[in-house]
Amino acid sequence: MKPFYCFLVVTYVTNFTVGLLGNILVIIYLYDSLRSTHKFNKSLSSILLNLAAADILTEIFGIIKVLLEYDVIVHPEGTLGDFVCKAVTSGTLLWSFTNVSVLTVVLLGWERYRAVTEFKSKVASSDVDAIYIKYILGSFWLVGPAMYSPFIPFQFYDVKEGCYERFPNNAAKYGIPLMDIIIFFVIPSTFFVYAYTKIVLTLKKPSKDMSERRQKQFSYRKVRRKLTMTAMLIVGGFFLCWSGAYIIYTVEVIGDIESAPLDTAYEIMVIFAYFASTSHPIIYSFRSKHFRKKIKEMLRETPFQSCFSQVSSCCPVRTVEPANAYVIRKTDGIEDEHQVNDSPGVQKETHGVKGRYLTESTTE
Repeated sequence: MKPFYCFLVVTYVTNFTVGLLGNILVIIYLYDSLRSTHKFNKSLSSILLNLAAADILTEIFGIIKVLLEYDVIVHPEGTLGDFVCKAVTSGTLLWSFTNVSVLTVVLLGWERYRAVTEFKSKVASSDVDAIYIKYILGSFWLVGPAMYSPFIPFQFYDVKEGCYERFPNNAAKYGIPLMDIIIFFVIPSTFFVYAYTKIVLTLKKPSKDMSERRQKQFSYRKVRRKLTMTAMLIVGGFFLCWSGAYIIYTVEVIGDIESAPLDTAYEIMVIFAYFASTSHPIIYSFRSKHFRKKIKEMLRETPFQSCFSQVSSCCPVRTVEPANAYVIRKTDGIEDEHQVNDSPGVQKETHGVKGRYLTESTTE
């Protein structure tokens, strides 16, 4: 394997490990938050749960595709090889779950746009809105794979050429990729530019009065602003990571260009695209103090912690009580009066001692 391909594989594996662990923690955190409090925004949490699930599947099938593509895993041949090519190596499952992520991020932007522009004096969404959101999220898992299905009939596997696409005519060659680019990149990007411009202007708009109702709304506005800024980072980071890959892919499709430098640039841009799924837990950890605190609590309560405690109990460690105090132990069987200064860091003084004393200190 070439050194550049080794670098790509190591990068993908590292990204996969961090992203998988991070999104699993996000799912546990959101599920626990929904179960433990009634004031949690159910619509927003459902969207973030769906995004984390789609990110996990994107990470899993993305790393399998990479390992097959760079011959880390031997690609099967024959009928099985053709099936694996259509399902995994060509990226059918990967791009299907990526489409689900894009649709979920669009819904996240719409939810924040509606929450800010149609402002109401409450943080948590209503149960009716949450039910509608769940139905919409469920439909994404059907729409995402369906939108990528036109690529499947034109994907083939050959022992020499590997997994490749072959379109029968120019209409399919240009039409299908451009349709995917417009639906999952151009339209969402245009919507976010409009939506978040209006969100920023709305959040900066000063209040006309400070009546009792407006004061209550102002306190909720602070919470909503923080949630909206977090959502903006998620959405902006997602499309920023994917923009390079989509732009190069568009140039290759429209210009019908096949060049090694462009292919290398595309492979590097896809690394950033995969990082979009990994970046979401990192954003949560930086933006939410409660998320960091909850994750630490969950890690302390894991079976590994209890297992470590059991192992530690088998190897008892001698402790000195009280902590941070100086203890003088008598040696050589000699008893005498002595004086101990309990202040830390102060030299101990002994008077009339005929034997030798061993002084120890304990630190936390």
